[in-house]
Amino acid sequence: MRAATRCLQLSIAIAVLGGGVPVRVSAQELPADLKLQVDRWYRTARRVAPGSWGIAISDQSGQILWSANPDIPLIPASTVKLLTTGYARSVIGGEARLATRIIGAGEIDSTGEWIGRWALEVNGDPSLESPDGHGPKLQDLADQLANSGIHRIRGPFTVVAGDGSAPEAVYPSAWRPANWGTLYAPLVGALTIHENIVRISIRAGSKAGRRAVLAGTSPAGIGALV
Repeated sequence: MRAATRCLQLSIAIAVLGGGVPVRVSAQELPADLKLQVDRWYRTARRVAPGSWGIAISDQSGQILWSANPDIPLIPASTVKLLTTGYARSVIGGEARLATRIIGAGEIDSTGEWIGRWALEVNGDPSLESPDGHGPKLQDLADQLANSGIHRIRGPFTVVAGDGSAPEAVYPSAWRPANWGTLYAPLVGALTIHENIVRISIRAGSKAGRRAVLAGTSPAGIGALV
């Protein structure tokens, strides 16, 4: 697509997974060599990832230069998230953040122990304890507590959503039940830790009939629950 950017400053209006036959436009089309490249890419893409495709390539004026099922209704996929992200930024601004906080009611005694009620307030941050290590961590909150003089905590602990309710996780109604629980379709709610994914590796016992061995877990510590 580098050639497309150089020649015509093309912009991809919509590109969503699926299958279909390219729909030609008569008013204006891509140059023959570039059109050949796009057609070749599309044939390969449909073969590698079969499904329902909807694509529209336009120039800066909005003139469609190449398309494949551009008007087919599709559930938004990853590429359409560019549009939803752009809308969100225009409404709440690029500096908006989903905060994860420790809140409480009580006091710190002379030894640095917190005595009272406390809670972890979650607001849907999808990057909390992210598997790739780039998101915020619960350890960050613990460090902030320590820096504020709190070295021990005693009292009831709860997890609450930003509105004070218990955080519930659900599958969006638009998702196909067949996809529920997959890596790309976990439960969605105010509390998301490690992308709501648990990985467990098991290896065979030392010989037939022996119990399987827990070889590895992610996130760390989840093995205590297995």
